[in-house]
Amino acid sequence: MDPRQLRQFFDYVDTDRSGKISAVELHKALTQAGMDVTLENAASLIRMHDATRDGECNFDEFVQVHMFITSVQQSFLVVDADRNGWLDQNEVRRALEMNQFHMDEPAFQQCFRSFDPDNNKHLSMSEYLALACFLAFSRSVFTAFDPHRSGTVHLTQSQFFYAAALLR
Repeated sequence: MDPRQLRQFFDYVDTDRSGKISAVELHKALTQAGMDVTLENAASLIRMHDATRDGECNFDEFVQVHMFITSVQQSFLVVDADRNGWLDQNEVRRALEMNQFHMDEPAFQQCFRSFDPDNNKHLSMSEYLALACFLAFSRSVFTAFDPHRSGTVHLTQSQFFYAAALLR
């Protein structure tokens, strides 16, 4: 989408004309666009890109949401070699690596299980988007607690609760 089209889409989605998009508005727009996204996923997408921390997306934040969704969709489509609309574990790992999500095997297995609610050993586009959103936001929260970029954080219990609540 070019910037003009994206602005038009933003204005269409902003049904209350507030200049910002709520999770409800984003959910409705993504659903109308044919994406199987929960309200919780829409809220996560907004939280992840909400630089102003007001719970809504202004246009610039919306552009970031759009770029993220586009990147996740592209990685899904590239690795879904058989075009069945599902990614198995190996395909999910490759797609995540395309989006710069690298983790050890136990972490990957736990993440995969957490986003495979029906335990069918495959993720749909919406399940993969939810996983990618969780990982991106988790990385952002982790980075906030790792100012020296050492790859290790030390948290008090209150800091852990705070970080966990952000990821919910």
